[in-house]
Amino acid sequence: MFLRTNPHRPGLLQYSSGAVAELERPTDDSREILHAASRALEGISRPRYRFMKVGVMLLDLIDANRQQLSFLDSAQSEAERERSAKLMAAMDELNQKMGRAPSRLADLGLALPGTCVVRTARRAGPSGGVSCSV
Repeated sequence: MFLRTNPHRPGLLQYSSGAVAELERPTDDSREILHAASRALEGISRPRYRFMKVGVMLLDLIDANRQQLSFLDSAQSEAERERSAKLMAAMDELNQKMGRAPSRLADLGLALPGTCVVRTARRAGPSGGVSCSV
């Protein structure tokens, strides 16, 4: 996660920062990815700054069929993974049938001025991302 103000506007307060949020386990669940991104953003955002760019980079991507599971995984965590996969597939199917993003995840409660577009790996290729403009 990174954010920065506009370096071409020297009259405004300047700030840039970044953070890495490590997930507990590999996932393609947009809810978990957005939750981790929002936690990272809360840690690096500052009031009174006008941010020009906010971004999320996804690192260490692996194929879903090649993930290394933990010995601590239980039947419940397997059931959670199946439920998550069904939910993400349903959202993808709705979005594909109904056009651009009719189903969206709820607001994360983070108030940054401007417009944000979330592109998950399913829509933006392997890197995914979030881009915002002020």
